[in-house]
Amino acid sequence: MNTAYMARTLRGKFRSARDFTLEQDGECKFSLAEVGEAIIRREPVDVDSLPTVLKYRGLALPDPLPRIFPFMSLLIVSPEFAEVIAQFDLGEGRVWPLRYEGLGKCSYFAVYVGEKKRTWCESVSTAKVLRHGNYVIDDLAAKSGEGSVVLSSSALKGADIWVEPLVATSLIFFSRQLASALLKLSIEDEFPLLECQIAE
Repeated sequence: MNTAYMARTLRGKFRSARDFTLEQDGECKFSLAEVGEAIIRREPVDVDSLPTVLKYRGLALPDPLPRIFPFMSLLIVSPEFAEVIAQFDLGEGRVWPLRYEGLGKCSYFAVYVGEKKRTWCESVSTAKVLRHGNYVIDDLAAKSGEGSVVLSSSALKGADIWVEPLVATSLIFFSRQLASALLKLSIEDEFPLLECQIAE
């Protein structure tokens, strides 16, 4: 059976601004607030205005440091994860290195998921909840096994990492190939991936 995977971007141990901040380096055409709004809305982003500096503001560094975590609707990843993700089709997304301060000798990359697809099959998915008159994906139901998320076969085409902006603004979707490559890095404890079914 063909499958895809999804993960939530708004949950993570270190997503608080009290722990990390992202900043731009030098003068940029768009402010960080404007870039952040574009990222949240999954709109085209001026690549020269993307944040390039990651600072740690916590009292003490976590031990061990996370290798992957969501922050400001981006994924912050270690070099090993960045190397894997960069090998796949990102569509309108991109991966770039971050300069870091207060993080010892570690290094991180940022991942922007800019590709949009409309693959969710609402009628046959059972992991869904009604909000403001429209159904959206309920990843908590999928995680608990109380429902399933079904995507159309178009999920198998094009970019290997994407968002479904109309029904799941805080979820990122991965092709089976990319998810399999990430799972080989023992990602589950740090960034759980949930399996989605592909409609025949």
